[in-house]
Amino acid sequence: MIQMTNYWVAAVRRQIPLIDVTRWTERFTRSIDRLKNENMGSPVILASGWMGGTVALLASIHTSSLQDVQIHLHALYSLQDKAGPDSTDYMDRMTIPFTVTTPTGVKEVTPMSDPVPVTFPNGYHTKCYRLDTPDHMTLVKAQNVTSADFRIAFDNKLSTFALV
Repeated sequence: MIQMTNYWVAAVRRQIPLIDVTRWTERFTRSIDRLKNENMGSPVILASGWMGGTVALLASIHTSSLQDVQIHLHALYSLQDKAGPDSTDYMDRMTIPFTVTTPTGVKEVTPMSDPVPVTFPNGYHTKCYRLDTPDHMTLVKAQNVTSADFRIAFDNKLSTFALV
């Protein structure tokens, strides 16, 4: 299997523009480390994150006029989601600690920990739990963002409970 960072480097060296939406934070971090010493002759967008980095894009656009922005993402995952196997392949990461940025600094947390109660726009009320996404890295790069975290729940409380 060809490592993801190999094709990123090949594209950069050939000055081919690249957009990648890899989900795993570990892969995202590896690619940044691998590319930081390359001559960037073409655009490279690592759009990893929930919904392809849409939240990170909006944060970078709208936070410059604000101060001490804290971003808390809460996702409600439908068990009827037809997103494909990549959505469930991530489940093997559920035992690996990850880091988040808080107003007091960076700290290590574990997946499916630190529940917070959330009421979603559709009225569904449940607890959401930590999940590692690249948003923890990308959101705090936006101007004036001091912390970011991501939590998830399933649209079936029994399924959420079973996973926790």
